[in-house]
Amino acid sequence: MAMRFAACLVLFFALIGCQPASDEPPPLTREQLLNPESCKDCHPKYYREWSGSMHAYAMKDPVFIAMNKRGQEETGGALGDFCVKCHAPMAVKEKAISNFADLTAVPEHLQGVTCYFCHNAVSIGDQHFNGNIDLANDTTMRANLRKPLEPTAHGVARSDFHDGNNIKSSLMCGTCHDIVTPAPNNVHLERTLAEYLPSFVAQQNASFQSCQSCHMRSETEQVAVSTGREGEVTGSRDAHEHLWAAVDVPLTDFPHAAAMRSAVEECELKNSIAYLTLARDGANPIGFKMNVETQAGHNQPSGATQDRRLWVEVVGYDANNNQVFSSGVVADGALEGLPGKHPCMFRDVARDASGAEVHMFWEVAREPTGPDSNLLPVGTKPGVPHGLQCGFQTTQPVVRFVATMRMRPIGVDVLQSLVTSGHLDPTIPAKMPTLTVTTREFVLDPKVNDFVESKVSRSDCKTYKACLLDPSAPECHLSTTL
Repeated sequence: MAMRFAACLVLFFALIGCQPASDEPPPLTREQLLNPESCKDCHPKYYREWSGSMHAYAMKDPVFIAMNKRGQEETGGALGDFCVKCHAPMAVKEKAISNFADLTAVPEHLQGVTCYFCHNAVSIGDQHFNGNIDLANDTTMRANLRKPLEPTAHGVARSDFHDGNNIKSSLMCGTCHDIVTPAPNNVHLERTLAEYLPSFVAQQNASFQSCQSCHMRSETEQVAVSTGREGEVTGSRDAHEHLWAAVDVPLTDFPHAAAMRSAVEECELKNSIAYLTLARDGANPIGFKMNVETQAGHNQPSGATQDRRLWVEVVGYDANNNQVFSSGVVADGALEGLPGKHPCMFRDVARDASGAEVHMFWEVAREPTGPDSNLLPVGTKPGVPHGLQCGFQTTQPVVRFVATMRMRPIGVDVLQSLVTSGHLDPTIPAKMPTLTVTTREFVLDPKVNDFVESKVSRSDCKTYKACLLDPSAPECHLSTTL
């Protein structure tokens, strides 16, 4: 019996020794997971989208670099990590920055808002603004995946903060999209989450939409191309896009710039305006009113509203198609104007303690309210109008009006201020695009003696996807390349 057992042992170990080594790659270390490059082999689509996103661009943006450097200088360094903890959060958490006024030494893999920062998040602070996100600091990546195929690269855990059907996902976004300026001013200057929460779309009912509903549209697709185990095929899931198109676009050479501009201009902005209507102003034969209403889940514009510029231009034509009227037209490169000075401008005006208009956020002493705040308000009740009106008068007979809503992510005056202070390359302001939000045409209907809408610019949410896959594709609007 003993000899037979010994023989079995010899055979067993012989067989083990003949087995081929496992082809499974070893798990990624935390240090490897910090680098977005580690993600692209298994998640090529999401990596491609992220690499052209404003999250990836967040620390490369010349306006951010200029404003942060100027802020550090003018506050004597008191600004500290205020800007960087949202623009390069992992660089702050990894203590990779010794001088917040000079970010040139930050390692490439810690720049911007990275995969690890979002997918390793496990909670948010009590005050959910200014980048207050807690990480697990482990090798498990969080997502909205139930019963995932456990990959060999890292652990997987499901999280409500990554579920686009859960308001917690919006709260996580809000940690960097609600900003309170540093002491002593402590101004709640960027209020996107605060605007969203009382809106009707934030209520958990049939109308509910999260931030992801608009800015990370979901599709049924493969989350990963491989689990790391040979022959194992991943199935399709309901997954989110990782481009986060909103308002901003890259101003320097950057991957997929045409796709980003197309996604912003042709898709996000055109989908954001619910109504832009024109009608006669009562019995006044030459008076008109323009009603504008947003269907965004927050005010419009939102975020750095003291920097953003949104306005309506109206051009009128006579029966012979001659232009006989214009209102609110802003020439390329020209200053956009203030509410009250421009006939139809939507923006905030930031002021310091003395009441003077200022452009830099650390100078702002009070939250813009009253006449200083002219933002399209978010809807708080379904079906209840919540728009703003602009008025104008003509001097000659008009039979056709063309109304164009336009936008600049950052105003010319803000950029000029950074150039004047020596912090921004003088060539950058000319690269700031003037985006077209929507164009509407109204023609005079003799039957009702009023203007009726005849043409609307339609949203195209497919072009940018073609640009992402192949920038040279015919479907890609190459004219939108910056």
